[in-house]
Amino acid sequence: MKFQAAARAIRGSKDTQEDAWRIYDAKGGDAGEIAASDAGVALSSGGLLLVADGIGGHYGGDVASAVTADTFVKTYFGGGGGTEERLKTSLGAANQAVADAQAKEPGLKDMGATLVAGVVDGDTLSFVSIGDSLILRYREGELHRVNLDHSYMEIADREALGSDDRALWRDVMTRKGRDSITIAVLGRSLEDFGHMPQIASRKILPGDVLIFSSDGLETLTMVQIQNFVRELLPRGVGAIADGLIKAVDGIGGNRNYQDNATLIVAQADGVQPAPAKVAPVSERESEKESAKTVPVAPKTAAIPAKQEPAGTISEAARSGRWSPAKLLLGLALCLIAAAVALYATGKVQTFIAAKPKAEQQRPAAQQQPAAQQPAQQPAQERSLRPQPALTPDNDSVSPPQVPQGAPNKGGDIERAERYASSPVVGSYTPSESATWGDEESFPSRRYGELRQGHIVRYAPRVEDCE
Repeated sequence: MKFQAAARAIRGSKDTQEDAWRIYDAKGGDAGEIAASDAGVALSSGGLLLVADGIGGHYGGDVASAVTADTFVKTYFGGGGGTEERLKTSLGAANQAVADAQAKEPGLKDMGATLVAGVVDGDTLSFVSIGDSLILRYREGELHRVNLDHSYMEIADREALGSDDRALWRDVMTRKGRDSITIAVLGRSLEDFGHMPQIASRKILPGDVLIFSSDGLETLTMVQIQNFVRELLPRGVGAIADGLIKAVDGIGGNRNYQDNATLIVAQADGVQPAPAKVAPVSERESEKESAKTVPVAPKTAAIPAKQEPAGTISEAARSGRWSPAKLLLGLALCLIAAAVALYATGKVQTFIAAKPKAEQQRPAAQQQPAAQQPAQQPAQERSLRPQPALTPDNDSVSPPQVPQGAPNKGGDIERAERYASSPVVGSYTPSESATWGDEESFPSRRYGELRQGHIVRYAPRVEDCE
């Protein structure tokens, strides 16, 4: 399986570059210079990818990373045996080289380096990892970390794992040195640390993207790295490497501190399935409009004459004749009109049912035209002549006299009483034959008078309400 690889690095806010990286082809040829170019380098038969992150600052971090990288590469291509065995031997040799450099220069006694190195051969990745540098794999739209993180946080979290003790978790999460690495190439026995070096192998699929980097890349979140790789993948490994390192530099430049950042991006030959992309809302709306306005071209070669092709819009539908949508709209309008008519009829019936009983049950003699009752009409008119007004200063005046034999309509009196008890001062118009009735049937008589068929009220005096 062939690979394409590219490498990029920035110094960040540090004064020196303490990271080191190496890319060699399967035969041991140095491909680093080409890998640093825009397009990257092609590894036709696989090769070796390595990133070392120096420890010790001005006191030897850059020296430690360079010694580790160079010794590891020389030992790997100079030795024999299986791939994992050669990786283990090369790590031991690099650790010893750092110890020898410390012995020659006492000022470098605290120097060291983390290391991630991988050999891609066919469909297999064999790697060694020591420290907190990263090996990531992007496959089918998803990003995963391949190697372990040799940091103290992993050991501390194990102490509280499975417990819900808040005090214990607070202690674990705020413990000093939580981000410190627990193992590195420090020139000491690799058996004396909290973690052991990780040496393992993973299968590679066509189109897989591998990223080897120092921990400076962690300025970006895993989600950001995943999104950037997905977006830049069609443009190649050089574009991915450029995009990631520039994002780190841009984001880190807005912080108080940005560590050195170095990365190698390699992609296995082949095309991996592209993840589904969600089109922007504007594009989806355009597609919908296009589907509505552009008819499907009829395949007339396989369809008899005078038959509408399947999936096309008929001529009648385009011209508006017999359009199903318009027929449904017309039916809906008819149903709405019928509902409105029924509703209006129901309101009329309710209004009729709510008319005063006196008007609904008027005697037949009164419902006849005035010409048929000439003798009675003058008497009624005379009985409704204006009477002396009843006022608060003269509330002893007897109620207006009602002609003998005049019918006493209970419905009108009821409505008059309800009105008389209302706090509103106004007028009320009963039927023509309404009368006062007796005092018991109209207890509010003292505060109103009958004038030409109207009961006129005014406010009672305070003492009359006691």
